[in-house]
Amino acid sequence: MNLWIRSGVGLLLGVLLLTGCQSADGDNAEKRAKMAKEEKAAKKEEKESLRVAVNEETSKAWRDKKGKVKAIGAAAIRNTGKKAVELDSVQLYFLSKDKKLLAKKEVLAVVPKILKPGETAYVGGVHELTSLKEPDELDRVSVKPHVIPALKSVPEIKLVDIKGDKDRKGKVSVKGTVKNESTKEMKDILLSAVLKDKQGRLLAVLHDYLNVKIPGGKSASFTAEDHTLPKELMKQVDVNQSEVEAYPLVSGKQ
Repeated sequence: MNLWIRSGVGLLLGVLLLTGCQSADGDNAEKRAKMAKEEKAAKKEEKESLRVAVNEETSKAWRDKKGKVKAIGAAAIRNTGKKAVELDSVQLYFLSKDKKLLAKKEVLAVVPKILKPGETAYVGGVHELTSLKEPDELDRVSVKPHVIPALKSVPEIKLVDIKGDKDRKGKVSVKGTVKNESTKEMKDILLSAVLKDKQGRLLAVLHDYLNVKIPGGKSASFTAEDHTLPKELMKQVDVNQSEVEAYPLVSGKQ
């Protein structure tokens, strides 16, 4: 009799233990499903918040004095999302008229590096197209920006006295002053100067690098120019439409 009782009690305990395990597994499965759903929703929200649009793409190919075919690609990138973004890099794809990829150029020095919602950055670069025999074989440039969440604050930097100039030979330069409006030292300043025509259409982006230290409240002058660009392109430039942006690679020492 005791044997039957012990066997019955053991069987009952086994059933209760199995039921408890199944219940725990069910709870864990529900928790995992809930966490996965929340993670998916968070990723979707972040993706929607981090949005940029390429509003304008332009390109021009030419043959330089050495007979090499070169091309410039440029674009305007606007933050259309809800949060500030950091432009980690931008890829320029130079395409032929039959849509084949001729060359790819990665631009890491994007200025400004951080874009608030509604702000625009201009990016550009020159690349040699070794696979082309004639400049008119280039069709266009396609621009693909890569953005990440902006974890850094926007530098307190201001550009003043911006002036575009075109000399008698048609060479274009953009001059101005970078002012550090913070209390911290800035150094290694990246600059981008935007060239447009009289209608405000993007033509090219010039780059400059200031290897200087600018203490808080102080300024430094700059000149952005590129004498390798073709005269045909420079003739279209309206120097009064010049725009400049700056971004310090190093900032922080008071």
